[in-house]
Amino acid sequence: MSERRHWAQGGFAPGDTYPAKDLPVFIYAAWCRAEDNRDGCNVKIGVSSNPARRIMHLQVHNPAEVRMLFLSEGMSRDHALEQERIIHQRLRDRRIRNEWFRISHRDALLVLAEIKYDGYESMFEQQKHEKLRELFATM
Repeated sequence: MSERRHWAQGGFAPGDTYPAKDLPVFIYAAWCRAEDNRDGCNVKIGVSSNPARRIMHLQVHNPAEVRMLFLSEGMSRDHALEQERIIHQRLRDRRIRNEWFRISHRDALLVLAEIKYDGYESMFEQQKHEKLRELFATM
């Protein structure tokens, strides 16, 4: 497991110290069932240096089970915030409130697949269709 992925999943060791500016930042999507059980679900798209802890905090304030739908690779904070802004803009018509959107898993993953990484065209540049097919098959 990469060090950045370990950090994103809450893997801390005693004495771990990371200057805040050096922490990798992740774009995540968490989801829960919509209260009215209509088509789609509630999806929160945000940025965090510790997504595992962020999901736990979301769960405390949500009666429905909150699950991780998507977790990007680590990137710089400025770049992650810019990509988050672009995603929120693309989903503005589906906004419920703040960073929560009413959207299907499939549609959320299609938008998230277009995240631009520092130095890369997109996360799924070469394996996009294969990985998306795998994700959709499990839904």
